[in-house]
Amino acid sequence: MKKIIILVSICFMIGGCFDYKELNDMSIVNGIAVDYQDNKYVVDLEINNSIKQNGDSLVATEIIEGINNNLALAYNEATQNSNKLLYAEHVNLLLLSEEVAKKGINEIIDFFLRDITINNNYMVVITKNPKDILKIKKNNTSIINVIVDTIKYDINTTYLNDLDLVAAKLLNEKVDLVLPYIEVENGNIIVNKIACFKKDKLKYIDDAKIYNFMIHKIDSTDFIYDNNVVNVYDQKIDYDIKKDKITIKITGNGRIKETDIGYNLKKVDDYNKIEDLINIKIEDEITKYLDNSFKREIDLLNLKDKYYKEFKRVKENIKYDVEAKITLNKNGSIYEVVYD
Repeated sequence: MKKIIILVSICFMIGGCFDYKELNDMSIVNGIAVDYQDNKYVVDLEINNSIKQNGDSLVATEIIEGINNNLALAYNEATQNSNKLLYAEHVNLLLLSEEVAKKGINEIIDFFLRDITINNNYMVVITKNPKDILKIKKNNTSIINVIVDTIKYDINTTYLNDLDLVAAKLLNEKVDLVLPYIEVENGNIIVNKIACFKKDKLKYIDDAKIYNFMIHKIDSTDFIYDNNVVNVYDQKIDYDIKKDKITIKITGNGRIKETDIGYNLKKVDDYNKIEDLINIKIEDEITKYLDNSFKREIDLLNLKDKYYKEFKRVKENIKYDVEAKITLNKNGSIYEVVYD
């Protein structure tokens, strides 16, 4: 018995007795794309392979594909099309097509949640055609990594939702799911739109500017009326929840970036006029944005959920008002130029 215990201990110490694979025999799955064409699922995997070039170790990306009318079988086919063992613990992104999203993503999210070979920390985004994304080459850099970095650090993009959070929102009937929407423009990744869902089905694509402003994703936002541009920053969004309606209160600071030649910024009255007009503009723009989403049965700010948490009852048709009180910073760039 002692000999057996010693032998097992040695095997663990040298790390080569149980399920050990050389890194050169493995490929890392970096991203997964799912489309739906001709009544079949198309699963593409972006994998990273370690290669030697002039004595240096480099990483090369490769796309492998599986097609089947069953999602699990399509994924398995893709994994079998690799000549190496696939390691999926470091997946960074799940890229879903519009067609899949319109069909419904419950089955897809459920499948990847249950797959114990894949971590649940990767992000979920929507695009028209995943293949258009995956075929982009960025100097031997993984396009999946480019997408993730773009969404994380580009101020025009919305929050990333990992798989667990997406599943949680799908289970909450009082919350509507919003995911980043990716486009390709001149070979570049553009992420300035959002994909809006009702339950698990994609309803429409919209501009992300107001949504990002309201959920504090971005530090500042430009609002434009006539020939005036005011940059709003340090915004704070509060919800005054009453039984008859919710008042959305927006406060913050603003800088004048451009102004109509008819205004004289040396005059306090003109400055106050710009301040009043920009607050009206913000109220109007946000109200129209929310009205449009509610007409499409989407509650972008989860007002129903906020109402339920306050009064412990569901209210379908929630009335709301938007009140903006942005204070213009008189030390803004234009004001400084005027008084130099």
